[in-house]
Amino acid sequence: MIAMLTVVILVIQFCINAYVIQGSGWKSSHASELVKYFIIGVTVLVVAVPEGLPLAVTLSLAYSVKVCGAHVQEGTIRSGFLCTQK
Repeated sequence: MIAMLTVVILVIQFCINAYVIQGSGWKSSHASELVKYFIIGVTVLVVAVPEGLPLAVTLSLAYSVKVCGAHVQEGTIRSGFLCTQK
């Protein structure tokens, strides 16, 4: 998501600068600029995935433990309730 947003912002900035401010038309050098922005986006993606992976795993494990703990407590309360009814 961040990588795609980075590419979109770079392309918009380039288009505004090249076509609106400078008023130039399409040139073959513009293609290389757009490819460079795409490469930057892929680089951001490759760098961001390993950085965010430990956080994502930690959050998912914490959520799973919380959900499992709630189910265990619910089962304990029900079994205690059943035992007191006999």
